[in-house]
Amino acid sequence: MIILEPIRKRLLIAGMLLVVVAKVISIPEQIQMVAFFAVLAITGVPHGSLDFFIEKKVVKSSNKLIFKLNFIFKYLINMLAYGILWYFFPSFAFILFIGLTAYHFGEIDWQIHQKKYLDRWLYSFFGLLLIVFIIASHIEYAAPVLAVLLPNFINQALWLKIGNSIALPSACALLVYLSFLVFLLPKVGYNQKKVYSFAFQSVMLIVVIYLLPFYLSFAFYFGCWHSLISFNLIRNQLEFGNTYEGWLELIKKAVPYTVLAWTGIVLFIIFTSRFHDKDLIISNIFIGISILTLPHLQVFTKIVNIKKQ
Repeated sequence: MIILEPIRKRLLIAGMLLVVVAKVISIPEQIQMVAFFAVLAITGVPHGSLDFFIEKKVVKSSNKLIFKLNFIFKYLINMLAYGILWYFFPSFAFILFIGLTAYHFGEIDWQIHQKKYLDRWLYSFFGLLLIVFIIASHIEYAAPVLAVLLPNFINQALWLKIGNSIALPSACALLVYLSFLVFLLPKVGYNQKKVYSFAFQSVMLIVVIYLLPFYLSFAFYFGCWHSLISFNLIRNQLEFGNTYEGWLELIKKAVPYTVLAWTGIVLFIIFTSRFHDKDLIISNIFIGISILTLPHLQVFTKIVNIKKQ
């Protein structure tokens, strides 16, 4: 029997419907990009804008002013340090970003949570395989962005060659890994239904990601799947009801910090981008999001750890 949270079921159904629409109607790339940017603006960045409230709920500091100033200081220091790393060592910053993202994506997708330290290795490796698959299966769009992100590392032609050569193997590796989890984890004490549910969910995600065009694929996985599930975890942690009013209250809390985050990203793009260069703009958006990811992951992991208990 497959057991999925209601929000995961709805998102998988929405993803499959989006695939049907994208296959029946040839959606122009300009509209796909509008959807991509809209989802980033509405859910992608906002899901990380509630970190202060998460930390406040977990820590329960008695001195609110000192706690807030301390939180903001540490958050900004993390962002500054990672921004400097991107400027001087982009290759290392990119590898770190992939590692952080693999951990964070895997952490959200993972439904099993039984053996804390083993879980981390298992879902981090899943997240890494998934990221490689997303990039490789849409390499014709990802290659120009990767070439801008890493100008002295690998050129666009080589990225295309590498991506095309590993697209199928990365999909096979994901399926083999899921088969390995299904076979092995129940034998070492994991809940069989949860393992099967995770494998089913993952296969459905792989299909949706592969069949959607790049911008819609990324918008669905990051902006809808990852961000809305994260929002739901935050809603539970902050004890808002699963109602229209509860979600509205959550959004109201996110708005001021979302505006600040986007202001920073937009200023970064203005000072670093040529506006006729789409790939440069998108690469700088990814850098901006990655700079926000480091402190966000440090805070958000606390929610997942609480859920495991």
